[in-house]
Amino acid sequence: MCKELNISQIVNNHIVTGDQRTLSHGDAVVAMIINGLGFTGTPLYMTPQYFEDKPIAQLLGKDIEAKSINDIALGRTLDKIYEYGVSDLFSKIASNAVKTLGISSKNRTFGLNCLCNQYRKRERNR
Repeated sequence: MCKELNISQIVNNHIVTGDQRTLSHGDAVVAMIINGLGFTGTPLYMTPQYFEDKPIAQLLGKDIEAKSINDIALGRTLDKIYEYGVSDLFSKIASNAVKTLGISSKNRTFGLNCLCNQYRKRERNR
């Protein structure tokens, strides 16, 4: 779902990553989403262990070593998101999700559950 919603690209379009970084801020956000879905409640410093046995190239679209997805890189991304504006970035991602998933504008208030349900319905109808 992260690939279809272009989450990494949206983050990278608004928060520039230095050239020396192995892990872009967009990839770090996607990694945190994946980690949160499968390893909830674990501190950031354990993220590399989570990704050790995962197909990172398939999940992130890049061949990145698990050790690069570490608390320093993720913390740096969280700092940059805070500087940019958490709500502003979330709005851009959510707006794109609404367009991509074809969610009706009649749904004025919806949360992540609504977004996930719309995605599941769309996948079942394919």
